[in-house]
Amino acid sequence: MQVKLHIIKGDSILDSMRRAGCILPDTSCGGKGLCGKCLVKVISGGCPAGIHCACQCHPDSDVVVDLPGEAIQNICDSFQGSVMDDMHGVGYGVALDIGTTTLALLLVDLRTGIVIDKRTALNVQRAYGADVIARIAWCNEHADGLGMMQKIITEEIISMIKEMMDAQRIDQTLLARIVVAANTTMMHLLVGADPSGIAVAPFTPRFLKSLNYQATELSMPFSSCTVSLIGGISAYVGADIVAGIYSSGLEKEGETNLLLDLGTNGEICLWDKDTLVTCSCASGPVFEGACISCGTGSVQGAIDKFWQEAGILCSSTIGGTSPVGICGSGIIDLVSILLTEGIIDETGAMERDYVIPGMKFGLTRKDVREIQLAKAAVAAGVDTLLASRSRKASEIDHVFLAGGFGSFLRPESAINIGMLRPSWKSRIIPVGNTSLKGALAFMTDSHAVRGMEMIRENAQYIELSSSRLFQKLYVDNMVFPS
Repeated sequence: MQVKLHIIKGDSILDSMRRAGCILPDTSCGGKGLCGKCLVKVISGGCPAGIHCACQCHPDSDVVVDLPGEAIQNICDSFQGSVMDDMHGVGYGVALDIGTTTLALLLVDLRTGIVIDKRTALNVQRAYGADVIARIAWCNEHADGLGMMQKIITEEIISMIKEMMDAQRIDQTLLARIVVAANTTMMHLLVGADPSGIAVAPFTPRFLKSLNYQATELSMPFSSCTVSLIGGISAYVGADIVAGIYSSGLEKEGETNLLLDLGTNGEICLWDKDTLVTCSCASGPVFEGACISCGTGSVQGAIDKFWQEAGILCSSTIGGTSPVGICGSGIIDLVSILLTEGIIDETGAMERDYVIPGMKFGLTRKDVREIQLAKAAVAAGVDTLLASRSRKASEIDHVFLAGGFGSFLRPESAINIGMLRPSWKSRIIPVGNTSLKGALAFMTDSHAVRGMEMIRENAQYIELSSSRLFQKLYVDNMVFPS
């Protein structure tokens, strides 16, 4: 898609794109020139034609650029038919999951509890940083940063809701309720609450409890609609995880179960028969394809799977189109294969950067190090929770993998790189977007409302940044299995 951009003196191409409402799906470093993901093709204008990093190119005058077109993989496919509920009402509701990387929405007929439409999109805030810390920093560094961040996410949500309601020929005045599940930072940015306390010790958010607003209080043009925010547990274990714990059925009496939600942020929850313990590990956005030279989100053309047939490396892409990069599940597959082939050794070393046969990209040695750091954080986080309950990995009954990454992750690859344990191979259960499922339950089932509040009140949280045990386990888990 070609766009003409007006350049104000001193602007980068990225600055002018943001001002014009043209948001690139991946500017992982927030425009600091570190990730190399904001590539655009300049056709003509105040800088040389060709490929440029949008954040580092400062044209002398207006430019015409060719922007990449990407379509986010549909992560709502598992939501079909009706839900069991006891809260039938009138009008329509929207269940909303605000992820750091993606948004997912369900439109529900409140008279029947039936999901009648669904939408997904990349979170436009991604243009200001791949993770919550980068976005909080952006808010702090700009005079109206928080207001801007709130404005763009609100506008995106409004647009998606209107699109669904127009598609179903429903009058917008009939929208009665929106229920939001999101991590704690995303909740703060949605309502315009200062998130700066989340980024520094002792990691204190402005709020954690469930809140209700009129949609108009949040600048949403739905005059008869209330917006309900599900409550969270801590600064880094938010409402999305509360919703996920409930909807996954983690807390089954008499069982010891594990929930892993490994997206841009990594949250881990251990249910030990009658006690819930949680933590958040700084795995970074690696599993969403950020911080990896060839990485991309779960978009059309992303390689989502690698395997070998008769010694030949094979791959598949989302949508079956030409490859544009590798998303999280494909990255884990490729590292697993390179370990098996001896191209990567147990320390993570490679003789040279690896180029995928027949393609122009692959994995660099820096990429492998990023993956090591992420997988070590997850494994050490799990081990820390197990140690807090004097449990062994072999005692886990079920391992629930939540989120888009978890749904497409091949367990054998995750086990082979040492992120998951071999004893779990037959116990791993992908559970999809549990955050969105929980938001739907919160809207349509009064038992779910009470259940999630009990989870929030009773959960124990372990802060890994101050845990000496975690630091030791983190180092122990850096190496790959030999």
